[in-house]
Amino acid sequence: HYRRAGNGPAAVLLHESPLSSRVLEPLARELAAHGFTAIALDTPGYGQSEPLPVAEPSVADYAEATAAARETLGIHSCLLYGAHTGAQIAIELARLRPDLVTALVAEGPPILTAEEREEILASYCPPLPPTWDGSHLLATWTMRRDQAIFWPWFRRDREHRRSADMLPAGVLHDGVMDTLRAGAGYG
Repeated sequence: HYRRAGNGPAAVLLHESPLSSRVLEPLARELAAHGFTAIALDTPGYGQSEPLPVAEPSVADYAEATAAARETLGIHSCLLYGAHTGAQIAIELARLRPDLVTALVAEGPPILTAEEREEILASYCPPLPPTWDGSHLLATWTMRRDQAIFWPWFRRDREHRRSADMLPAGVLHDGVMDTLRAGAGYG
């Protein structure tokens, strides 16, 4: 699934997980206003895109899927933008297929020590299976809210507090819905 705006040279946009291309609509409109064809892709398994047919996909698997989507859409080369997880995918795509990328913008790719990486892998994406009493909904809302307040979100103390405003309730809701759609694939 993808969202498209404008006419001109291609700009392919990749969102952060577990969100969807929905969060890239303002950027797509802005790029379209400046003469680009902005194409915001839903990463496989997120938004309205089907997951990859791989049990534990790697960043390279997502980069290859992005290259295939670009080919299917008839895009030969493009400006490539990615945010957070999307930045990791964009960097990997540029590394694997530099012929496809005319420019790369990577916003917020995680740069972690080995210790930080282990902690993130162990704690960042807890399983949130549906429960009969709906408590998974509150847990998902709390996680999404805390992702806006702390880095990493599970370190809820002054030292890990981000200097950012609380997200509006509607933005939190949309993020919760994207997280629920992603299901176990987010982890």
